Formats: sequence, structure tokens, C-alpha cells
Amino acid sequence: PAILGHEIVGQIIEFGPEAPRYDVAGQPLNLNDRIVWTVVANCGHCFFCQHDLPQKCQTGYKYGHQQVTNTTSWHGGFATHCTLLPGTQIVKVPEGIDDLDAAPLSCATATIAAAVRTANTSSDESILVIGAGMLGLTACAFFTTLSPRKLLCIEPDEHRRKLALQFGASQCAAPSDTHTPFDFDTLIECSGTTAGTLEAIRLVRTGG
Repeated sequence: PAILGHEIVGQIIEFGPEAPRYDVAGQPLNLNDRIVWTVVANCGHCFFCQHDLPQKCQTGYKYGHQQVTNTTSWHGGFATHCTLLPGTQIVKVPEGIDDLDAAPLSCATATIAAAVRTANTSSDESILVIGAGMLGLTACAFFTTLSPRKLLCIEPDEHRRKLALQFGASQCAAPSDTHTPFDFDTLIECSGTTAGTLEAIRLVRTGG
């Protein structure tokens, strides 16, 4: 058995004796503050934690993914309460961000933020996003702020293609419409499928 839910917004109702009183930005944490936190509580000492991959911690606990036990029970977003474990990084949610916008910050938004940072895309590049689920739509929103020359999204579902346009894509296409090589400068594969990965390799330019 497990309590699912890993994109969570919480409100502090109690501090444990060793709970942090400041978030990762150094802001003080108080009762009733709204917060989001990392998907993984990490140890800080293993190989992965020491090599800037705390989300792959060898003893990490992943909220909303793991089995309920006698000692770990209230750790999923679909529970009424969530107890944060040591090694959880906390971010205080600003007042101007509502719960629906804040919910994906610790997972989908953080994932795409890291991918866009790693891609090191500059303005006036051609960009392709494959897949228009939560990750793909977030990628479109991030990339549109870079003023790309072209921002294309490939997605088989018509409704999601319309959403991608709302999130900043300049053009959308179904997979069957992409037979001609585009040679994109930057490409992010968000479908999680073998077909999407093969399309990504085919459509990105040499060195992209």
C-alpha cells in the first residue's frame, strides 16, 4: 500500500524538534506558511548527493511513491497531512502564486527548469518539444521566454496540440506530419516513448 501524490502544496501546522526554520532561500518559516518541497528527501552524504544528484540519493525517500510502513506513513500528497523527513529541501510559496500553479513546482516545473538550463539555449534558435503533457507544456512556456526563431511541438493528441499553442508553441504538428528533417538547434523529448526518442535523434541537428 502507498499514499500517492508527489506534486504537493502544504501549509505548516507544526514543527518537529529538529525541523528547519528557514527555506532554501534563507526565508524564515512560520506556522501557516504555504510551502513546496523536493520530491526526494536525501542523505547529503552518498556518492550521488556529493555529485549534485540528490534526487538519486542511495537512501533517498521519494514522496508519493513509496510503500507505507509503521515508520513512514503520512508522506503522500493525497493524504490529509504530510510529515516531512530530514533531508527535504523546502521552498516558501510567495503570496502571488496560487495552489494550482505551485503544485507542480517541485516536480514538472523543476524538471524542465533543469533541462532548459542544461540545454543552454540562446535566443533566435529553432526549438522542438516532443510531447505536450505537463512536461511538454511547461517546456513550451519556458522556451517562449527565450524568443526562439521557431518553437514547434509534436503531439499526437489534437486537444494537447491546442494547449501547446496556448503555452507558447509557435506551431504544432502530429508525428505523421514530420517526415522532413528540421535540424532543430535544441530539442527536448517529453513523451517518454521509444518513438519520441527516435524522432528526437532524427530531428535534432548535428551538435544540437
